[in-house]
Amino acid sequence: MSTADSPSSCNKTMKLHDGHSLGYAEFGDPEGKPVFHFHGFPGSRLEAKLMSDAAGRNGVRLIGVDR
Repeated sequence: MSTADSPSSCNKTMKLHDGHSLGYAEFGDPEGKPVFHFHGFPGSRLEAKLMSDAAGRNGVRLIGVDR
C-alpha cells in the first residue's frame, strides 16, 4: 500500500467558500500526475480505489471526489 492508499488518504475533506465540506480520497502515486475520478450514481470517492493499482503503476495520482 503506497502512502496515497493509506486509510487517512480516503477520509480527506476541504472547506468550500460557501461553508460546505467536500470529501475526497487519493490513490496511486502520491507524486504522480493528478487525475480526477468523478463517480456516477450510486457511488462515492472510494470508488476510485478500484483503480489504485493501475494508477500507481502508471504514475497517476488518482483523486476521487464526492458529488
